[in-house]
Amino acid sequence: MFLTRFIYTSRPLFEIRPPEVSPELKALYEAGLAHNPGNGITGVLAIDSGRFVQALEGSRTAVTQTILRILQDRRHTDIELVSMEEASARLFDDWAVAFLSPDDLPRCEPVNAGDTGDLPADALLQRLIRIRRTGVIACRTVSQDQRARAGCRTISLNARAGAA
Repeated sequence: MFLTRFIYTSRPLFEIRPPEVSPELKALYEAGLAHNPGNGITGVLAIDSGRFVQALEGSRTAVTQTILRILQDRRHTDIELVSMEEASARLFDDWAVAFLSPDDLPRCEPVNAGDTGDLPADALLQRLIRIRRTGVIACRTVSQDQRARAGCRTISLNARAGAA
């Protein structure tokens, strides 16, 4: 079984005002918390500069099924693929929702990434890791058993953070 990592951006069709959690955002992250960990999906849904940026990791089948669900979701629009690739290890131990915390970004990185189209995929992935580490509002862990069944090993975020 191959570990797949998928990253995309989209624009919510409702207002987001961090750190406030609107009913629409709560419903969105509750759906993710209910579906993703149970299907062996890890990653982060980040709210960054008024846009969603999401990384999903899991088996190719589980990620594909999740993408199909995302494409049907009417709570966001302008979905743009950033990358989809095979990965040798997970970068996320759980699935979480996080707000950008501008104080935690490196000085050289823009606080407002605009449509995030100005960032290459690897830079956007590193930004997601920083946002996940500093701005979590909800998360649910994928069990060790689920990760083992998917044939995946995990790299801790702390180990990766030193490389960023």
